Amino acid sequence: MNFFRLWLASVVSSFGDAAYFILLGWFVIHSMGSPLALGTVLTVASIPRLIFMLIGGVMADRFNRKWILITSLGTRSIVLVFFSLFLLTFHRVHPLLIDTLAIVFGTVDAFFWPANGSIVPLVVTDEKLPTANSLIQTSQQLSAVMGPLIASALLLMHRYADMFLVVALMYLGSAGILLFLRLRALPLETSDANEPTLRDTKNATRQTLSPLRDLASGISYTLSIRILTLIMVASLIINVLFMGPINIGIPVLVHIRDWRGSVYATFEASLGFGAIAGGILIGLLKGLRGHMKWLGMIGSGVGIGIALIGWINNPWQGIVIMSALGVIISVVNIPFTTYIQTIVAQDKLGRVMSLLSFMSIGLTPLSYAGSAFLLQVKWLSLRQLFLGTGSLLFLFWVILTIVPSFRTLEDHPKWKKTA
Repeated sequence: MNFFRLWLASVVSSFGDAAYFILLGWFVIHSMGSPLALGTVLTVASIPRLIFMLIGGVMADRFNRKWILITSLGTRSIVLVFFSLFLLTFHRVHPLLIDTLAIVFGTVDAFFWPANGSIVPLVVTDEKLPTANSLIQTSQQLSAVMGPLIASALLLMHRYADMFLVVALMYLGSAGILLFLRLRALPLETSDANEPTLRDTKNATRQTLSPLRDLASGISYTLSIRILTLIMVASLIINVLFMGPINIGIPVLVHIRDWRGSVYATFEASLGFGAIAGGILIGLLKGLRGHMKWLGMIGSGVGIGIALIGWINNPWQGIVIMSALGVIISVVNIPFTTYIQTIVAQDKLGRVMSLLSFMSIGLTPLSYAGSAFLLQVKWLSLRQLFLGTGSLLFLFWVILTIVPSFRTLEDHPKWKKTA
């Protein structure tokens, strides 16, 4: 029942996230009609997320992760209520207000994701961790289906104030569910001979280092494990090549083709359907344990899929490609998440997950801004943008496959111990 609470809250909040980002993206494109405007909003949302992400990891290791999640969700709900009331009153908003909304969401995200990524081991036992991760991530991908469907339905309301108010209620509902979540006790654990730490059932507070030294310790710990460093660098490069073209290119493609906003939502839903299928598949394959060296070749399919997006001429082609991308993303992401949660010391997990998130979004603002700028000034056509980034992604995944540290990642003692 306790894990069910975490699962349900995760699903509801993910529904809200998926619906919010689609509504915001379409609101910006529909009201301003500029790829650069959308790129600006996504960029200003990423910058505070980048600035505070590592501090969010320190907070996740020092304080109660449940209350971090509740605070983040409650803040989003309140902000969206005020934004909705502003729209109801003035019917249109200045771009600066939209940027402010994006900044607030980016800031609370910076504290939400490290806590969310490291709370599962505090809810389930170690032997249930792979199954729990699979359920959580597959269910979050379900939200990638339901969120766009909800957004598509909300877009029929024709009044953005009402749309954003519904999303605010979803965040509030998720926070309410988490109020009843109970975190389990963890044994005393020492991750470093010179750095004893204490785990507490209710607040999981670390009582030794200052926040900055805490942060430096987490970074040093990550760099000391070669495979973790490799995963961080790979995450940085992959997300730079993926996030900008997808989040800028897809809505622009729909707008150029003169398709309705519901088509954009359908593409996002297809990505979610594929991710659910991939999550089920990876669960049946037991997380690819014993075969994780093949994740590089599987991941190269992401590059192929992105390259093909530029040749979409009708919605059905987009649905097929986005579905395939969703399958591949789940098949790659779930094993890596379980792997990190398995080999990392629990008192370092919040910081390691925040560092992973930081690397994922580290250059994302440049990816957003770069993609939007290249399209705006017409240095690249939309097709060339997808083809170029897709080709680079394919090449990077192939290179990753032959790196010795990647091919031997399953030789880590902790991973072998839990086999």
